[in-house]
Amino acid sequence: MSDQDNQAFSEDNLAWAKARLAEAIDDLSNNGVIETPFVEARLAWMLPQQFFIAELRESSTSPAALWLIGGDTAPTDHVDVALADSPRDAARHFGMKWQLAVEREGSNPVLEAHAELLLGIAQVDAAWT
Repeated sequence: MSDQDNQAFSEDNLAWAKARLAEAIDDLSNNGVIETPFVEARLAWMLPQQFFIAELRESSTSPAALWLIGGDTAPTDHVDVALADSPRDAARHFGMKWQLAVEREGSNPVLEAHAELLLGIAQVDAAWT
């Protein structure tokens, strides 16, 4: 584990990510995306205090899984793991999805900034090692 990983996964950052993850799972449950708030969640990547990406399964026996993204200012969003092989691919997917949403729906500076940030980070190997 690199020094950057140690910093990203510090106790404070993990506490932040776990709290945001719990909120995002509640959001998915309340919106009918998942049927139960009892899921297996694995934190896969984070940009501390901004974004996290986690892998969710509704149960340990369920083959279906989702990539989930959220954070303090980022929208809660999800995609089936079949569409992204890794957290990095999921970040790229969310970035492109959000860019398309801005193009279709018009100006949304916050969403556009999140999309650009994710797409930029997805290109940096050091952010994913």
